[in-house]
Amino acid sequence: MALRVPFGGTSERPPWEGLGVAAGGAPPTASDLWRPTEYIGAIKVAKRQSVASLVDNAEVRFLQNTVGSGEAVQLEVSLPVAAPEDIRVEVRLVPGSGESPAVPGEDYVDEPIEMTIAKGATSGRVSIRLLRNDDIQANRSLGATVSLVG
Repeated sequence: MALRVPFGGTSERPPWEGLGVAAGGAPPTASDLWRPTEYIGAIKVAKRQSVASLVDNAEVRFLQNTVGSGEAVQLEVSLPVAAPEDIRVEVRLVPGSGESPAVPGEDYVDEPIEMTIAKGATSGRVSIRLLRNDDIQANRSLGATVSLVG
């Protein structure tokens, strides 16, 4: 077994050589490497949102205030930012809040309707036909939900 310990002299290459050297530039000096940085602006960070989080934060808006029994209701689904790709979502009618909520199977079909929000768009529209119910005695409220097709 042998042990070699060099005494004196300089190493062939400084340990920082090649770090932070621009093409054709000179290597930094030892004082440059440990100098505190000055005049640093704010670091900008971009957060990439997933398609699922976009849909979770989507809003569904009814485009009419009232719709008659058997007529079509128009809905708009709005995303918080433009879609990074085509996004397939399903819109579902649900009973609304209030004293007289709509009844599934009586006022509307309780099935999801698929729609696509195109890449680059912030919203999409869908039309859903309500069931004809001649026995309605009072106005009923209707709600809607949106979820990612998966």
